[in-house]
Amino acid sequence: MCLGDISARSQDQMILNLQGCDIPIHESQDFKDFSEIGTGGYASVYTAHWKITKTKLAIKQFFESSTKEIKEIIINEIHLMEIMRKKVIFHPNIIKFYGITKLKDEINYAMILEYADGGTLGKYLRDNAESFKWENQLKFANDIASAILWLHDNDIIHRDLHPNNILIHQHSIKLADFGCNASSIQLEILKGTREMPVSATNRIFVNLYKECWEHEPEERPDIDQVILRLNSIPKSHFDSKENEESEIIDELDLSDCDVQLYY
Repeated sequence: MCLGDISARSQDQMILNLQGCDIPIHESQDFKDFSEIGTGGYASVYTAHWKITKTKLAIKQFFESSTKEIKEIIINEIHLMEIMRKKVIFHPNIIKFYGITKLKDEINYAMILEYADGGTLGKYLRDNAESFKWENQLKFANDIASAILWLHDNDIIHRDLHPNNILIHQHSIKLADFGCNASSIQLEILKGTREMPVSATNRIFVNLYKECWEHEPEERPDIDQVILRLNSIPKSHFDSKENEESEIIDELDLSDCDVQLYY
């Protein structure tokens, strides 16, 4: 695997040395119907269609002015996505990586990714407050846990899971954005800060995720145990009233979901 290095010719330009690498490189003219759908801290995201297959894609274009730290994050993300792309069996709950391209008049490379038609989990929670049923919450929890198990089995750690890095496609979860851990609350968590359980939340859910918050790693359930316990939840535990379901969504602390962009 060769991902090259950052060119020293300019502090404001990222050039990946791709000679000898096997990452698929596609010409920008292979795509059409570009439309920007969002902008984040170091990238803009567009939708586009592959001309031959007409497949809808997401194109993640990195800013030319990215800092050295951000450039390292970008390279790390491409590295991890390429590792996952080459797996014989790719997990259905992880966003697909098709390669890279260089858009017209741009210096930096852009990532070609699977398009998720439902946006982020954070946006989904806001838009579906009245209709987000317990059985769907359980499905999403299982999707996320299953994807994490696959990552860990392949020696990959996401490090930055939050609602804006979890996408929805065809009513299924897709984990995305594998660049880095950019959380601003790490120190607070290390000091013992934890969120308050949302009222009316299924008690088995509450007990499970509170155990996952334990300060000492050996006191937390591993991902295999999480999946076993999710699968053991009886369907009868999800017979909640509609107003209780709405109350849960209303009380969710979505402070980490304020960015509308998904990629």
